[in-house]
Amino acid sequence: MTDSADLAGHDDVERQSKQCTKPGDSIVAVDDMSGPCCPFLPRFYPTHATITTDDNQSGESHKYQWNSRDHRKMRYPLHLVQGREDDTNATFHHPVSFMQRFRLVSYEPFNVTWYICWIGFIANTLWVVNGVYAVWPTANAAFNNYITYATGALGAFLFIVTGYLGFVEAINHTHDEVRVPSRQPSNDRRIKRQRSIYGISYSPIGFVLDEKDAFEARLATKIIADGYPLVTDESTGRYVTASLFDRILEDNGSDLATMEGNIAGRLLNIRLGDHIIRVKIESLSSADKKSLEQSHYIWWTFKPDLHHIGVFNSLVFFVSTIIFWIPALAWLPMDVLGSPDLAAEIFWVYVLQIIPSIGFVFVGHMSMAETSGTGSFVIPNLNCIGWWISLFNTVGGYGFLLCPILYIPVLVGDPSCCDTLAKWGSFFATFWGSCSFWIAGVMQCIEFSSEHPITLRRGHFKKKVV
Repeated sequence: MTDSADLAGHDDVERQSKQCTKPGDSIVAVDDMSGPCCPFLPRFYPTHATITTDDNQSGESHKYQWNSRDHRKMRYPLHLVQGREDDTNATFHHPVSFMQRFRLVSYEPFNVTWYICWIGFIANTLWVVNGVYAVWPTANAAFNNYITYATGALGAFLFIVTGYLGFVEAINHTHDEVRVPSRQPSNDRRIKRQRSIYGISYSPIGFVLDEKDAFEARLATKIIADGYPLVTDESTGRYVTASLFDRILEDNGSDLATMEGNIAGRLLNIRLGDHIIRVKIESLSSADKKSLEQSHYIWWTFKPDLHHIGVFNSLVFFVSTIIFWIPALAWLPMDVLGSPDLAAEIFWVYVLQIIPSIGFVFVGHMSMAETSGTGSFVIPNLNCIGWWISLFNTVGGYGFLLCPILYIPVLVGDPSCCDTLAKWGSFFATFWGSCSFWIAGVMQCIEFSSEHPITLRRGHFKKKVV
């Protein structure tokens, strides 16, 4: 039997989530972490990092440029080729041909992101049609009102659907295992969530916000109060979890017999409420892994981890879409039933457009900050398709925000003098905002369909590709 270092040497809080879906690989180092830091908002996990993986089968190590958006969209991180630029023996795992990295469409109905892309594309198309009929109406006023109302109401409802699915994507894919490219490409992008530690999932790259003992500070008391067992190693006092045992097994060459020989005889304390059960490890065996596979989606949670910027943004966007649907439904019935009180019309039709549009703009800027690599939405990342998507979504949000703001003077002032402001100010803002959302939607389809980074540094083409 070995000494206490067998269990104590494995920091489960720091290392539990450092797994890769490529067989035999595990993350052994995380460097150059960066992410947004905003006052009055939660402290966010890093959105960019350089990760180093070890291939336990070949002994090779690889560096990747990981970012949270690509991880959430189940795209591969950029493989950083080690060696000099003229070293033709260096290898990387991205196709050289641009057309092999660039894909317009994919068919992946088992992945929630696929539905977000295409439902969002339909919604954005409806809003473009809405903007066209608002700026260039037909001679038939009744038909024009019907088209603008139908496209707006249905488009706003589909916004809610994409908002909800975006939240589902965030609370699931954010905690997915880190995916790295391999020599044997796989088109299977089914979710493989990491195991949580006593119900809490941390950053996918193993980063912990609180350097203190996360279990004791946040969970131990609640776990015991809820009646669940809490297992600790008697000699070290460390918490024992399934992911810790997985890591120890990996360090023992995935040989269960070797691991059993190393930890047999160790004493564990199992606390159940006010009772402590002292047990000795005698043997190890493997359970049925299929019953523990986490390949299904969680469709809702009342306790999302808002320290992940993707989760935070998706929740803000989802709430904004719900509010945005109200004026999309309300304006035509209020117009048909007669002129309501001016203050009521301004609130139900226009203020309730302004509030969610501010949310759209906020989420756009936060998404730009997430993808910039610097933590600031001001500094662009022109090589990142996610940054361009965020930019066009932000512009679209400003268009939807200006629409009600520019129309309120038409309501409170003399309508005869504000026709130009209504048409080329308010209605046209809806049109160009919708067009911007549409462009972002098309790019989002391309982003998801293209698993590999679309743009590569020029130096990559001097390397040998596998």
